[in-house]
Amino acid sequence: MSDDQCRICGSDGDRSVYAAGERMFGTGEVFHYAECSQCGWLQLLDVPEDLAPYYPNDYYSFGNPPPVDGRFERMAKTIRTELVLRGPEWGTRMLPMSWRPGWREWFRGVIPSRSAPIIDVGSGSGRVLTFLHNDGFTNLVGYDPFLESEKATGPVPLYRQVPDKFWGTFALAMMHHSLEHAMDPFEALDSARRLIRPDGWVLVRIPLADSFAWKHYRTDWIALDPPRHISLLTETALGLLAKAVGLTVVRAHRDSDALQFWGSEQLRLGIVLEDERSFGKNSHASMFFDDEMAAFSRQAATLNASGQGDTGCFLLRPTAR
Repeated sequence: MSDDQCRICGSDGDRSVYAAGERMFGTGEVFHYAECSQCGWLQLLDVPEDLAPYYPNDYYSFGNPPPVDGRFERMAKTIRTELVLRGPEWGTRMLPMSWRPGWREWFRGVIPSRSAPIIDVGSGSGRVLTFLHNDGFTNLVGYDPFLESEKATGPVPLYRQVPDKFWGTFALAMMHHSLEHAMDPFEALDSARRLIRPDGWVLVRIPLADSFAWKHYRTDWIALDPPRHISLLTETALGLLAKAVGLTVVRAHRDSDALQFWGSEQLRLGIVLEDERSFGKNSHASMFFDDEMAAFSRQAATLNASGQGDTGCFLLRPTAR
């Protein structure tokens, strides 16, 4: 394949190039993305040699995970988890909205029990895993190459390197907004595939370039996030990438939220994500009123229903041979 061809779809058609500034911390650096005219893959062209400075210790995914619940609260959540995993669908619908777990759509028909082995690839400080631990899941592991130590102890073990013993052992490998950070998306997704058993699953949650937000905001799209987001896929591109590494997309849905609007609107006005005026940093100093934020949430739900939200959730399985 020539340098002019898209690595994902093989197209040698024209590619649009966009110049975008670093907009989380406002460093003033400018980076460039190429967009494939066929599959829509957005690829960062000028990846820094050392990405570590762009992931400081206070980077959001390395923030403190939620506290570990007390014994009785965890017992109550465990009962709820058993109902959701083993009970009928109508049983879950009987739960109050505040007690319907966010992982229900991820695990539906995938995770048979609380003891199923699960690994989070790109776990950060273990935020998602701690939530799962609090809900009664008992066989959890995290991996993140940007962890400060080789192994962190806590309610869930976290590793900076994947131990050899882990290959082929998990019922589910989760990639929560980590695939877009990978230097090589083929290698990253293939590594996740090799972590699962032959009957296992890979869960991928990513920002998506076939979205209203990218088309509307372009380089002000909050999820572009150069240079941390190296590879931004579309549904088509993810399907092709999955096929190339021996996986098939079985289930997909959009799960975007209001961030695509308030974050992008801020960037248009020069307010970066970590600015003290940012809604994410200080909601009381934000330019947005409550009714505007509610409207953003409604618009996100509408876009998700029509397949245009700017983030998505995908469940993949090894391709049958």
